Amino acid sequence: DAQNQQLKQVLVPDELPGGLSPNVDFSMVAGDFLEVYRNQHGQWNCVATCFFVDTASNIVQYVEHIHSLLVDGGIWINLGPLLYHYTDSPDVDSTELSYAEFRNVILHYGFDLKEETQRTCHYTQNPDSMMHTIYYCPFFVAIKKPSLPAFPQK
Repeated sequence: DAQNQQLKQVLVPDELPGGLSPNVDFSMVAGDFLEVYRNQHGQWNCVATCFFVDTASNIVQYVEHIHSLLVDGGIWINLGPLLYHYTDSPDVDSTELSYAEFRNVILHYGFDLKEETQRTCHYTQNPDSMMHTIYYCPFFVAIKKPSLPAFPQK
């Protein structure tokens, strides 16, 4: 019944990042991704992006930045649609790639795609509701290829 659904209890796993062990290097920050993590080149073993990459006005910049953040052999795990938040913003230039184009950019920047599937994602949904939002999202695990050594200077 609809009235009972309006006040239905929902249990959400609650793991506070501040409650993690001190030796766990974990970061979750609000703000401009390119700015917040701008001085952390080669400092991360893994970057996980969930319903995130399409928040960029230029998705290529996100791929480049994630590549720069990761150590050689670092892992990028991604899940989420490509809806592009700036599509209808007349004052923002938005680079909107298909998944095939996005995939080519990922490969171009030096990632190996180790796992790649499409996942069905139910978004902000009450299973008992008449309305359901379902996305068919790309999921991938990418590994940053080792950087080529620079030639020694004479």
